Formats: sequence, structure tokens, C-alpha cells
Amino acid sequence: MRLPIVSCAVVLMAVSPAIVLAAHPQRRRGFWWSFGAGYGSARVECDQCLAGSREGSLAGWLRLGGTIGDRLLLGWEGSGWLKNDKGRLQASEDLTRTLGNSAIIAVFYPRAASGFFVRAGGGLSYAGLPPRPTTFCPATDLACLGAIDEGAHANGLGMTAGIGYDIRIRTNMSITPDFTYSRGSPGDLKRKGQPPVVTGWKHDVLAFGVGLTFH
Repeated sequence: MRLPIVSCAVVLMAVSPAIVLAAHPQRRRGFWWSFGAGYGSARVECDQCLAGSREGSLAGWLRLGGTIGDRLLLGWEGSGWLKNDKGRLQASEDLTRTLGNSAIIAVFYPRAASGFFVRAGGGLSYAGLPPRPTTFCPATDLACLGAIDEGAHANGLGMTAGIGYDIRIRTNMSITPDFTYSRGSPGDLKRKGQPPVVTGWKHDVLAFGVGLTFH
């Protein structure tokens, strides 16, 4: 995990002087919000799972909050990862798996005049499995672990951390390349009022995307 984070940090810091010269001044005040999407690589661990290789799919985020100072923002972040296995398993049902995090975050800019930031926070995580397909489905496949009629869901503790860079294109708007690592421990996934169908669930997501930030 450390290598991708360090690599992204080096790239972002290396290009920051050129970006600052070409961009609008970095001014932060009042309410801010950001959204974006990109690629996410997820890994799952659970008692019923095969040892975890990573899977790639769509990832995205929404963040909003308030400005504490030129170098510090506080707010909320919601992030998610989605993968539909309908085509892979040649099933007629929707087989979308969902991983998510909801966290209170702090965003810190080491230099007020730069758009480079680091971000961290904690809160809740979520995991959701689709209803098990009626066609043949391998017992160890993640898309096949849910209950037949309702799938399986759970919430637990979660955390998130990341880096990014605000490239100012207007006085109050930036294009924001962003790298995020999130981890969740929902535990036992089950239908409402029923025994767990999956136990010991943990997941992590490495995501890179591009978004818009409004300051």
C-alpha cells in the first residue's frame, strides 16, 4: 500500500510548482464541496472467501464541509465502489456488489499557496451483496454469497486516507486528481432479522480518480 501512496505524493509534489504558476490563486473560505469518479481496486477478506486477489471497477466520492483556515478544512466524505457480475456469470439478475465508507475528515494543505493536500478520517463502512443468482454459481464466488431473495448487508467501522491536488481553473473551482485508500470492517453480513450468511468481512479499496472541487 505504501508504494502507490508515496509514488502519487512524489508526482503531485513534483508538478505542483508548474501548476501553481498556471492556475488561479489558492484561496479557501466558507463552504466547500467536491465530487469525482475513477478506478478502484478492491480486496475482500471473509471466512467464506478465497484469499483475496484485487478486483477493479468503478469508484467515486462526494465530500463537503467548512473551511477552518487557509490550510485546514473539516467535513464529511462518502465514497463507494461498485461491481456488477451479471455479464461475468451470464446471469439474468442484477449482481451489483457494493463497498462504501462514510467518514468525518480533515483536509490539510502543507502550504497555503499550494493545491497539494493530505486527507484522513474515520467513521462507518458498508458492504452489500446482491441476491444469489438462480443459475449455477460457484460457492466461493463473492457474487454468490448472498441470500437467494435479499442478498446480505452490514455496517461497521471504517477509515479513509488520501492525497490530491486542487488545480484551480476558476477563482472558486478546481479540477482535483485524487488518490484514496479506504478500509472497512462490516463483520457479519446478513438479511434483516436472519442469521449471518457471510462472517468476518473486511475490505479495502485503493482508488484513483479526477473530480471537481468548489471552494
